[in-house]
This record gives sequence, C-alpha cells and structure tokens, in this order.
Amino acid sequence: MVDAQALITICPFCHIMYDTNELRIEKMFNETYGIPILHYPQLLGLAMGLTPEELAFNELRVNASKILKQVTEGVNKQ
Repeated sequence: MVDAQALITICPFCHIMYDTNELRIEKMFNETYGIPILHYPQLLGLAMGLTPEELAFNELRVNASKILKQVTEGVNKQ
C-alpha cells in the first residue's frame, strides 16, 4: 500500500474524472482512501502565495486540509 498524500493532475479532464470518481470507487470497494485530487495550477498557485479560497480548494470532493497544512507548514519553515 502506498500512502499518497495527494494526486496531482495536469489534464483538466483527468482532474474531473479522478475527483468525481474517487468517492464512487470507495463505495464500490468499501474502502476509504481520502486522497485529495489537485489540479497542478492549484499547487502552483499555493507556491505563488495564493490562498486556498482563491484556488477553489473548497470545491474539491475530498477534503484537502491535511495537505494544505503540510504545504503551509513547509513554506513557513523556510
């Protein structure tokens, strides 16, 4: 098992497909993965100092607060 913190996509259609279908897959296999699916520009925007609200993190189907905390703590340590 791989403990992925997030899945980053570059293709907008791939982002929609993964983000939409993760919850369906969890139900199908009776598992909880909870892997946030981020679109690359969202990750880039965080690196550039934009807020999660500006990057529509609230619209993701899987809560991304854990990865956001890790990213912001890493930025604040530097």
